[in-house]
Amino acid sequence: MKSKSIRSDRDQLQPQTPESTLLGLAEAAAELYRWADVSQLLDAVLRRQPAQPLALLRQSRAMVRAAEWKLTGSALGCEAHLPDETVISQKTYTRFSQLITELSKMNNATEIERWKVRGEAVFQPSPASVRGFAALSMTGDDAAALVLALNRTGNGEGACQVGDQFNDHAQVCVQLATVDLENRLDYNQQAALRAVALEPKNPVCHIALAKSSE
Repeated sequence: MKSKSIRSDRDQLQPQTPESTLLGLAEAAAELYRWADVSQLLDAVLRRQPAQPLALLRQSRAMVRAAEWKLTGSALGCEAHLPDETVISQKTYTRFSQLITELSKMNNATEIERWKVRGEAVFQPSPASVRGFAALSMTGDDAAALVLALNRTGNGEGACQVGDQFNDHAQVCVQLATVDLENRLDYNQQAALRAVALEPKNPVCHIALAKSSE
């Protein structure tokens, strides 16, 4: 689905549009990095049902992913689909915390804990927030988020140690391509080359390679 069609669908939404349609459009928009569209679509669901668990979870997840992409895209020098500074603002973090609190009252599912941990790491990076990842059954996406957090807290070597364990995941390799290291001049480029080899059609991987070759 093209971004233009998502925007057109969103603009034509009626009050009777099924929530399942809104949720589906939000998922499609997220895949295209259209974070403002994602937020508006999920807000439309939450205006009808403020305690809709799936919408609350997806909104929390979208806020974290938008913040992660803002930081990653900025490090890579990206311009297209890069959200503005509000996605990493204190106001956004406060709203994220409210959503997670509401979700936690309803359920203690692993998925809620996953996005809580990643949210704390991206909005409030610190050694303490990084330690939260120890409670997760780590996926490749989680590892990429952890590498990002470690790099932001100045622990480049730790970022590499985690990343090297998950270097069969392209987004982890993209993060490794941006790690700030001394005396390992070819490490970033080798990580970017792995990213391209893993996902040759992913433009972000090629951007990482170009950035690491500068």
